[in-house]
Amino acid sequence: RTCSCTETDPATHRFDEGVVTKNPDHTDKGIKTYTCADCGYTYQEDIPVLTDHVWSAWSANNDNKTHTRRCICGETETKEHRYDAGKVTTVATHTTKGVKTYTCADCGHVYTEELPTTGAHIWSSWKANSNGTHTRTCRCNATETRICSFDSGKVTREPTHFHEGVTTYTCVDCGNTKTQLMMRSSAHEWTDWYADENNETHTRLCKCGASETHDHTYDAGKVTREPTHIETGISTFTCTACKASYEITLDKLPEHLFGGWITEATVVGKHYRLCICGEREDADCTWDMGKVTEAPTYDAEGTRTYTCTDCGGVKTETIAMLVKTEQLVSADNTAVKITAPEGSNAILNENTVLKVEAVEDAPTENVQANIAVVADGGKAEILASYDISLVLDGASIQPGGAVEVTLPAPENADEYDSIQVVYIDDNGGVTPCETRVNEDGTITFVTDHFSHYAIVGITDAPASASLTWIWIPVIAVVLIAGVAVAWIVIKKKKA
Repeated sequence: RTCSCTETDPATHRFDEGVVTKNPDHTDKGIKTYTCADCGYTYQEDIPVLTDHVWSAWSANNDNKTHTRRCICGETETKEHRYDAGKVTTVATHTTKGVKTYTCADCGHVYTEELPTTGAHIWSSWKANSNGTHTRTCRCNATETRICSFDSGKVTREPTHFHEGVTTYTCVDCGNTKTQLMMRSSAHEWTDWYADENNETHTRLCKCGASETHDHTYDAGKVTREPTHIETGISTFTCTACKASYEITLDKLPEHLFGGWITEATVVGKHYRLCICGEREDADCTWDMGKVTEAPTYDAEGTRTYTCTDCGGVKTETIAMLVKTEQLVSADNTAVKITAPEGSNAILNENTVLKVEAVEDAPTENVQANIAVVADGGKAEILASYDISLVLDGASIQPGGAVEVTLPAPENADEYDSIQVVYIDDNGGVTPCETRVNEDGTITFVTDHFSHYAIVGITDAPASASLTWIWIPVIAVVLIAGVAVAWIVIKKKKA
């Protein structure tokens, strides 16, 4: 722009958002024109050619079957009408035919079909008459009148001993109503009970002026203020009829009234409780047996968490890392030890406690019968019986692979032709274990789980008593409570 002094002021155009001045189609580009809002200067941009046809609306053809649409390029497309399911535009009666109209969903073209007359009257709704009947009318002007069908009635006004009641009956077809009086009630219509000024009785009144007075009937009472050792309590007794009440004083308590134990926030292992008088009692926490919250491994320590049974406070204790060992010895001085043989995937650690308990109970008849089978025709006798277990951090565990268990030999072991260790299950079943008698007199057997085991002395049948040989009849794989082991019976000559 230019001032009258000839000085000029140049500025950038401020173009609008543009106006389509020529629509594109799928043969020619369109044009969009942008105009400066200050000076009116314009510039244009091409609008790309459309990839699809630009169709007009569908138009019905004279054949009443098809409709056509046209593209701006001149191409046309013709298709058959798509009629809807039709709509009844004139209802048929039993004297006049009806009309059903179908409309094309694309172009709006319509065609009609004639509906046949109906064989029955088309009645209006029932309308009540004044004489206990109702009437309905057909479009052909025919009429039908029937007696009202009343329901079982509803009490619309309760009877009292001042006036009759009213029962209203309603016709289920037309809604017409009729009423019937109900006899007056002989019973009084009492008000609620109210307490008398003497605080001993209560009274109720009827609308007829009658009254009735009775003594209060008090409940068993409710403590409305608990007594403490610094303040008396209150028990309130309430009349069940009129809600009048009276109070009695409850004696002070002889001792403090403490609340529940609260975990001490600053000192682990301490808790306290408060009396309503403000006095505080401190005590040590009472811990449970503890729970392993993080099991130790061979690389890291574990954690055991103890919980106070009174306040719910917790403390933790470090569990030492597992340390591998080649041998575990029983903790009860029974000279029992276990080792992991070469090739076994069992892992022993020195934190584990090997427990061996002698089983003193006499074997059942079922166990005796099953042990006799092990003797293979000879005689078998239980020389010692043990319940063996591994305990880690208070929990029973299994070795995780085959281990060798070495037991001291019973004093009379030399009196038998052979020694066999067997596993005895809960049902009395007997399974032999791989067993050997060592040069030092101890007995070693192989297993991968611990439970009830027995050392059995076997006396051979007479036919084989004089033989001196080592017999390996078979290496049989058997199941010990779901665990496969091999067994070998080692025989020896009597001394």
